[in-house]
Amino acid sequence: MVSASDPGAGSIVTITPAQQARLGRKAAAKSARRFDEPDLATAFYVNRRTGSLLTRGPNVTTGTPPLTPSAYIPALQQMRSMPRYSTATGTALPSADRDPSIPAPPGGR
Repeated sequence: MVSASDPGAGSIVTITPAQQARLGRKAAAKSARRFDEPDLATAFYVNRRTGSLLTRGPNVTTGTPPLTPSAYIPALQQMRSMPRYSTATGTALPSADRDPSIPAPPGGR
């Protein structure tokens, strides 16, 4: 039997050989698992942000990726046309399109 003492509580925990073998198997299974799977991590992140890509059932996705850059271009143009507010000075500022100190977006406007 293996004993472990907890210095904070002053108690002794006794582990039977069966429990020790079980803990050894659990530790071996956890150490064998790989945690650096970048493709799965990316898919998880995209699904978390946009919803999962349906591949079964009545509403099957036709292969369109969940994120399309074409959805962002109009949003960026709309953002640039909106007035801004400076929390540092407490004043309203012109939109990014009307402010000469802000460079033009890629592709010009």
